[in-house]
This record gives sequence, C-alpha cells and structure tokens, in this order.
Amino acid sequence: MHKRYTLIATFVCLCVIAGLGSRWGNAHEHTSADQFAQALELQNSGDLEEAKKMLLAVDPADLDKDQRVRLWQTIKAVDQRLVGQTDPAQLLDQAERQVEEGRLIEAARDYHRLASHKRASPAQRREAKARHAELSKSVLPVLRARLDEAEVDRKAGRYADAERKLETIATTGVDLGFFDNRRLKQQQAGIAGHHEQMSVMAVSAGQGDEGEVPRVEGDAEYAVEIDVAQPDRPRAADPEPAPRPEPVIEKAPDPVVEAPPAKDPTPRVEDMLGDDVELITEGGVVQVETRPAAPAAPAAKDEAPARQPVVEPVPVVEISEPTPVRIIEEPVVIESASAPAVPDLIERLKKLEAQRRLSEGRQAELRKEYAVARRKFEKAAELDPASEEVQAALERAKARGTTASGPRNVLDRQIQQEGLERQNVYAEFEQLMKQASDLLVKRSFNQAQEAVQQAKSVLDSRQSILPQEDYRNRRNRAEVLDAEIDARQRETEAKQMLEVEEAKAQAERELREKEEMDRDREVDRLLRRAIEFQMELRFDDALAAVNQALFRDPNNEAAMALKSMIEIHQQTDLTRRMREERAMQVTRHSTENLEATIPPTEIMVYPTDWVRITRDRWLASGEDSADTRINNEVKLKLRKPIPINFDANPLLSVIEFFRTTTGVNFYVNWNALRDDASVDEETPITLTLSDIPASDALDLVLRQISTDVEPVQYSIIKGIVQVSTKRELTTTTVIRSHNIRDLLIQVPDFRNAPEFDLNSALSNTSSGGSGGGSSSGGGSSGGGSSSGGGGGGSGGSINVFGDSDSDDEEEDLLTREELVENISELIRSNVGDPDEWLAAGGEVSSLTELNGTLIVKTTPDSHIEVEKLLAELRQQRALQISVEARFLLVDQNFLEEVGADVDIIVDTGSNFGPLVISQDSFGITGSPSTGLPGSFLAATGGDAAAAAGEAGDALEGLTTGSGRALDLSVSYLDDIAVNLLVRATQAHRRSISLTAPRLTLMNGQRAFVLVAQQITFISDVEPVSDGIGFDPTLSVVSSGAVLEVEATVSADRRYVTLTTEPRLARVNQPIRRIPQTGVFNIDEILGDDNQDGGADQGSVLLSTFIEAPEIEITEIKSTISVPDKGTLLMGGQRLVGEIEVEAGVPVLSKVPLLNRIFTNRSSVKDERTLLILIKPTIIIQSEQEDQNFPGLRENPEEYGLDSRFTY
Repeated sequence: MHKRYTLIATFVCLCVIAGLGSRWGNAHEHTSADQFAQALELQNSGDLEEAKKMLLAVDPADLDKDQRVRLWQTIKAVDQRLVGQTDPAQLLDQAERQVEEGRLIEAARDYHRLASHKRASPAQRREAKARHAELSKSVLPVLRARLDEAEVDRKAGRYADAERKLETIATTGVDLGFFDNRRLKQQQAGIAGHHEQMSVMAVSAGQGDEGEVPRVEGDAEYAVEIDVAQPDRPRAADPEPAPRPEPVIEKAPDPVVEAPPAKDPTPRVEDMLGDDVELITEGGVVQVETRPAAPAAPAAKDEAPARQPVVEPVPVVEISEPTPVRIIEEPVVIESASAPAVPDLIERLKKLEAQRRLSEGRQAELRKEYAVARRKFEKAAELDPASEEVQAALERAKARGTTASGPRNVLDRQIQQEGLERQNVYAEFEQLMKQASDLLVKRSFNQAQEAVQQAKSVLDSRQSILPQEDYRNRRNRAEVLDAEIDARQRETEAKQMLEVEEAKAQAERELREKEEMDRDREVDRLLRRAIEFQMELRFDDALAAVNQALFRDPNNEAAMALKSMIEIHQQTDLTRRMREERAMQVTRHSTENLEATIPPTEIMVYPTDWVRITRDRWLASGEDSADTRINNEVKLKLRKPIPINFDANPLLSVIEFFRTTTGVNFYVNWNALRDDASVDEETPITLTLSDIPASDALDLVLRQISTDVEPVQYSIIKGIVQVSTKRELTTTTVIRSHNIRDLLIQVPDFRNAPEFDLNSALSNTSSGGSGGGSSSGGGSSGGGSSSGGGGGGSGGSINVFGDSDSDDEEEDLLTREELVENISELIRSNVGDPDEWLAAGGEVSSLTELNGTLIVKTTPDSHIEVEKLLAELRQQRALQISVEARFLLVDQNFLEEVGADVDIIVDTGSNFGPLVISQDSFGITGSPSTGLPGSFLAATGGDAAAAAGEAGDALEGLTTGSGRALDLSVSYLDDIAVNLLVRATQAHRRSISLTAPRLTLMNGQRAFVLVAQQITFISDVEPVSDGIGFDPTLSVVSSGAVLEVEATVSADRRYVTLTTEPRLARVNQPIRRIPQTGVFNIDEILGDDNQDGGADQGSVLLSTFIEAPEIEITEIKSTISVPDKGTLLMGGQRLVGEIEVEAGVPVLSKVPLLNRIFTNRSSVKDERTLLILIKPTIIIQSEQEDQNFPGLRENPEEYGLDSRFTY
C-alpha cells in the first residue's frame, strides 16, 4: 500500500513537472516580445549596455516579421550610439593597444571613429588623424587585397562574406585611391541591389507559419552549439532557461549540385522554404543560405535511425545536464544553366528545410519544450513525408505527449531516457563519422581526424549506456577510419612534397627564364631609348640609359659599342657647340666695340630700361621709407582741391566734411582737445576758400582752434588722420633708419692743373742718356715720351705738371665724424621742437648714427620732415655742371705776285764789250712776309716755312719747285740775245681749327681736364769725364689744352658763375737745335804711362747739339657768369698783316702795256682770329629724367608704377 502511494505521488510530481515545463515553453515564446519591449525602454532611458544585452537575448524566431526587422535595426542603432558614447580617451587607448598587438585594421577603424567623435577634443582629433594617416600606408595593401577577396566572394555568391569584408574596409576610413574607392562603391552597390532583389522576392513569396526572419549578415556557413543530456551529471530539478548562446561560425566547403535544365520555371519557390532559409540568385546560380537559429537539440541530419519498438517513457526525477555538440549546416548551391528553379530543386530544398526543422525539434526536446518540438517535427513531416527519421521523431514526440499525462513507473522512464540518449549518441556518432568521411574525400585530413576523435569521445563518454557490441563495432569503425585517414594523409603529404619539389624546381626554372627575358626586354628598351636620346642630342640621358642597360647586363656588347659611339658623338657635338659659342661671343664683342665707337650727342644718356630700374629701386626702398604706401595714398587724397565754406560750423561737422569729401579716415582725440586745448565738438569754425588742397584747409582749420600754449595739429599714422594736441601726438614715436652715406661723400677741389711754359719744362729735367737715368725715373734710350716710369724726363710717379697743393685740400676737408655731427645738428635744429631731442634734454626724439645710417626715434610727422630735409640736401648735391671751352682759330692767307725780267745783250762787234741791258726787280718783290704763321711767302723762305708748321707743306703742294705758280722763260740768241722771264703766282687759303676740351663737375667744385702730348728734348749736355762723349739732360714740354674750372650754380638755377683758366699750348716743329762742340784730350782719357815713348796722342773734337723748343701759348684767366646752356666769348686775339710791293724801271714802268714788262708787283695779306668761348650746361637729374621719360614723375601710372612713387 505504501509502495502504491509512493508511485502515485511520484507520478503526480512528474505530471506537475511536465505541465510546468510545457507552460514554461509557452511562456518562453511570449517572453521574447516582452524582452524586446523592455530592451526598447532601456534604450530610451539611456542604459545602452543593458539594452544591448537584452536585445541579444531575444529569440528572433519568437517574433513576427516586423518585430524582427525592428530588432536588427535597434541593435545597429544601439551599437552606433555606444560608439558615440565611448570615452575618446578610452577609444584612443584601445587603438594604441591594437597597434601594439598588431591589429592595425581595428586600430585604423578606431582612429577614424575618434577623428569624427563629437566629444573628442581638437588635440585628440589631430592625433587621431595623424595616427590614422600613418596606419593608412601600412594597411592599404591589406585592404586592397581584402577588396579583391570580397569581389571574389560576391561573384561566388557568398554575399555575407563579401558584405562583412566591405564593411570592414569602409569602417577603417582609409583612402584606397580613385579606382579602388570606385570599386568599393560598386561592390557595396551590388550587394545592396542583391538585398533589394531578395526583399522583393520575399514579399512575392508571402510569409510562413512563424513569419520570415530577416537575413543575418555573416558567413553562409553556420555552426550551432547545442546541448545533449549527460546522464552522468544528474540534477535535482529542471533548470531555468538560460540565454541563447551566440552562433559559432565555421567555414565549410560549398557543395554544388548541378540541376537539370528545365523549360518552365516553377514559381514561388520561396513558399516551399522555411522562415530561416534565404534563396539567393546571381548569374544563373541559385544558393540557399541558412540563418543561424536558436540553439536546438543535436541531430545528425543524414542519420536515418532504424525503426525500434516504441518504448514508453518512464518519468524520472533526476535529469542530466546537456553537453554541447557542434552541428555544421552547409549551404546548398544549385547551378542552373537555364532556370533558377526546377521541380528537382524544389524537392531538395524541401528536404533541406525538413532536416533543419528536425534539428530544431531535437533541440527543443533537450530543452523539455515538447510542444515546440512536436510542431517542428510536424512541419518537417509536411516538407518531407517520406523521411523515416522525421516520422520516427514525430511518433516519439506524439508518444511523449500521450504518455506525459499517464502514469509511468520510474523504470520505464529510465529505460525511455536511456533509449533517447543512445539514439542521440548514435546520431551524433554517425554524423561525425559522415563528416569525417566527407572531409577525407575533400582531403581535409586534420579536420577529418578531429571529427573521428570527436566521434570516439562521444562513444567513450556514453559507454555506460551503450551495448558493448555496439560500442566495440562503432569504436572499431572509428579506428579503421582514423587509420585510413592517417594513411591517406601520409600518402598525400608524400605526393604533395614531391609535387612541391618539382613545382619549386619548375618555378625556379621559369623564374630564371622570365628574369632573363625581362632583362633582355628591358635592355632592348633602354638601348632603343638611348638611340632616341642620341637622335635628339640628349647625350647625358642617352648615356644614363646605356649605363642602366650595362648595369642589368654588363657583358652586352651592343650596349658597350653604343656607349662608345655616344661618347664620341657627344664630344664632337660639344666641340661644335664650343666653336659656335666662341664665334658668337667674338661677334658680340665686335658689336659692343662698334657700339662703343658711337659718339653720344647728349650730355647725359639714360639707359633704355630706366623705368624698370626705377620700379625695382623704389620697391626695394619702399619698406624702409617713412611714408608707407597707405600713408602716401592718404597724402595724395589730401592734396586734392576742395571748396571750403564754413560759417560758424561745429568742429565735429567740419571733420565730418573732410572725411566725406576726401574719403580719408579721421580720428579726433576729443579728450585731449577738451583737457588741454579747451576744444570740443561744438567749437565754431569760420573759413571760406575755393579750390584749396584739403591738407592746407585742414591746417587753417586747426590753427583757428589752436592756442599759443597748446597747438592743435594732425598727423597721418597708419593711414588715419589723427587730430589732437601737439603734446599728445608726440607721445606716438616710431624708430626708422635714414641712409646718409651719399651725403657723407665730400667733393674735393682739384687745384694742381699743369702750367704750359718753358720754366716748368726746364724744372722737370733728368739726366740719363742711353740706358742711364736719374732717381726720378730712369732713362728712355735717348729720348721719347716719358709717361710711365721707364723714360727720361719726369717718369715714375713724379707729376710732370709740378707740385700740387693736395695737402692743403685735405686739410680743408671735414672729417667723417664732423660731417655726421653737422647733419645731426641740422636735423635737431630744423625738425620738430629743438627742445624735444634727447641731446637738448628732451624725452621725445633721439638720433644715432651707425655705419652711415641715421637711426631716428621721433614722431611720424618728424620722420617726414627728416626725409624732406635729407631730400633737399640730396637735391642740392644732385646739381652738376658740364663746361665746354672752345679755342677757335681762323686763318686767312692771300698772295698775289706778278713780275717780268728782261735781259738784252747786244754784241757790238768792236773792242767794246757787249751791251747788256738788264731789268731785275724780283729780289725786291720776291720775299715780303707779314710774320704771321701760315703766310705764303714766309713758308717759301727756308726756315720760315718751319715757323708756319703745316702751312709750308700745304704750300709746296700748290707751287712748283721754284715756289711760283708760273715761271715762263724765253731766250733769243743771235747778235742780239734776249732773255725773258715771267713769274706769276696767286694763292688764297682759309683754315679753321677748333680745340674744345669739355669737363663735367659738381656744383661748387674746382676741377680741370688735360689733353696734351708730352715731348722730351735735350736741354743741356755735359762732357763725360774720363771718356769721349756727352751726357745729355732731358726735359719735358707739353703740347695740348688744359681747362681748369670752378663752377657754381646760381640760386635760381639759371646762371653759372665760372672761375676758369683755359690754356692752349703748341710746340713749334721742328725744334730748333743749337750746336755744341767739345775737345777731348786723348792722353787724359787714356792716361800717360810713358808706354808710347812720350808721344802726344793729340785731342779729339766732338760736336753735338742742344734743343731749344718754341711754345705757342694761349691762356686766359677770368671769373664770369654765363646763363645755362649759353655761350660766352671769354677772350681771343685778332692778327692782320698786309704787304704790297711794286718795283720797276722808272718811266718805262709808267708806260701803258710796256709797264707789264718793266714792273714787278707782290701783294700779301694774312689774317688770324683766335676766339676763346665758354659754354656751361646745368645738369639737373630730375630734368634729364623728365626729358628722357616724360611724365614719369608726374604720372607714374602710365609707366606701370604705383602712384605712391610720386616725389
């Protein structure tokens, strides 16, 4: 009785437990929606971590289609928000750790996220961008390779793999380059298009029993870990359902089943598939991809267990805990050449879905969810009613459902439980063995051995519940398969090793052949390129190409021959180019020499590129100028004339008027005006003017409101016209430098002009003779020019023009320090208030000189005054004077001579001599001379011709050998002899000679110009003691012109005051010689040593000469005032000589007609006029510049210069 009650109590407990389990399973199905709703509430409240955990725990299979879509969208949104809420510092540390661990792609992704993180600081973003740029170079090859892999996966239909890889590439933020970025976008667009196509197909297919689960992005192969009951680990009661584990993804090969072609496609294939199966179609290939489902009880899908008698389950109290078993589901890929779906394909898809439902049902059985398992088995039976395995599972589920409510004893339940466990062990064992066999066929030996070991482990772990015979048989099968795998592996490895060695040798041979072919192609390309360079005369490039070819093939004979040919050609071309360059340079020098022979007609010639020079110089000096560009623009605006009509207008409105009419910014310091000058905005101004510059009008306005104590002024500072009191304006000081080097140069006076007289010539003497010489310069081999240091005469460094007073000139010049002090004192005295300078005890302005630069610290207005003062000094020094002196000599000579000479000799024939009648008056009229140089008759008279110089030479060309133009001689010889001689000469000559020395000098300077010829002559001789000969003394005389001038420009620059001394000297040629005679006693010279017997050797008379030059000097000294470019006759001389001579026989010379025979006439008239003219020309640089470049100073914009350059 007690035993019966015990059994009843046990049965009731089991029923209660079974009922609770069934209720729990039903509750579990409804709890997923509640968990999803709770996760949404956690997301809205901001608890993202907990929300994500709960979202991952939700079973998508228990949700409808819309909820599943929203579930995955919510998970993605939570992930994005979690990334945004991540601490930037933590994200940075995480990226650095990933770099240290070598996970560069993950590090690049985190750096990219940090660079766009909202809460990241600018420094963190900069660091992230820098690190990301560094990593981009390292991961770029890997990402490009992964992009290629993704493309291969997509073409093979593995869209999940491709999408995951593309997502990894996109999240790194690395720039792949133009073409790879475009490839990435194309790949992503292709996958997006595939998803859209699948969505359309899913909508057209309709929904299944439990709705359609959205596709999970991931690999096409999934491995799901499930639990199998372990009998050796009992537990007291049913455990609470644990969260569903994440699916473990494993790679598995894609089996391909070729489908026979079908003419008519079967519509709506998706209706025959389950909710967790997705059909993917691309390029004629149909791929069925399964999604990971919730963990289910393990079942070998290919195992078909034999039918056994139904064993009534016996309720037990203790139930073992499940152990995980891994089941790999492989996608089925059907290739079709004509249609994506056929009846055979549909049947296979049905069986696949049935196997999946069967697996899920077994997983539900392990979780004690028998109702769910039964529904799964029923669905599998509908899809594959012919499967015995499905029917057995369904019958077992129905039996469990019918027996769960009836009473069972413990033994029956234990037997039933063990039977179920044995079936699970057999199913798992067979599945692993089949998996090992498949892997063996695929030559995956390691994985096959692992599967065999897992099968052995399954048998060993459940050996207690298995029959010994079954255990041994299955164990032996596993051992045999393991041995076969090992043997096949060794055989395959040996074969592969041999193949690898052969392949390696073949690859090496092919590599060597390829390298040789590549080398030959590269050498051939380089040689062709070198020939092209040679044809283009680019020899350096050609040699570089040949050297590259020789580097790749040092023994290439063609390359070596080509290199030699190129080098020869290069040297030949270089020689040709050098000759052309030499000819060009010679031509350029000849052109420059020809250009240098062109005499200029202008006093000052500007270069043709003077505008460019001006622009460059002004731009270079613009930075150091006190008037900056903006200040000059303001000054130009203030120079424009404006009308003024103020009638007690307030000062504020007056300032506003100036601001409006000039367009210049004004700033008025009203505080300083009120406090110091008692001036405010309402101070009245009365002023009426017309067309007056705005600057002048502003000065007049400020004078009205100024007081003697505190004047009001304005200053242009940084382009703003600032109006304030003088005291306040002086508080703004700036430091600027002013170059005064040109003002420190002193213009010396040159006072050592030479004198043209014989006294000066005789004072510069030197004895030397042949090879001798004095200490003043050495001999000149008997005479000649003595410039330089090797001639007799002055020679060496001695000034031939006598002593100079250069020492006195240097004493008169100021020292550099004195000049600097004078300029500084001039600035302090004339710029600003003299009391404000530091040297005078002030505190506003200071001045210091350094290396020719004045460093001035003062107000901007004072700087402008300093520049104006220095500019005026430079303007005064910029005056130059060009002086031209003209020695104009005009000679006119006239000669007329007519005469006859008749001689009659009559032989009387008696004792008397012949009767001679002679008329000879030529001697009386033949030699008249005026004594002026150039006279004709003076030139015919022997030495007189030398006095006339060149005039005698000209005369000889005009007259006959007798010095007459016509000589007529007639003789009649008989008893009466008559001789008639007629002479007639008429000559006229006019000559003009001009000597015009020119000199340019500074205003107020004294200078001279010398153009002369130095002539040496023997001024004295001295007998040589103890010898026979003379020692000559040489002197130097100069012939030429000297112009010595001291010029000063008048204040109005219209006249020039000249103190000038022009001199002209000419040495008459030939130089007159005076004979000199000397007697030399031979005994005294040789010495009397009585060897000659006391005989007297006698004396020697030697003759020589000294020279007495005659100099014609023209000199004038005067101080005059001449207008600019005017000509003044300083002086001159006029010489006139006229002689008329007539001689003849008295009475007969008065008889007409006969007087021609008995009369001789001679008429000479000479005139010489010497004019000394002076012409000064004032050279003002600004005027010269304006003449050459009109408008450059007034309108520089016409020459491309800025208006600020006006001066």
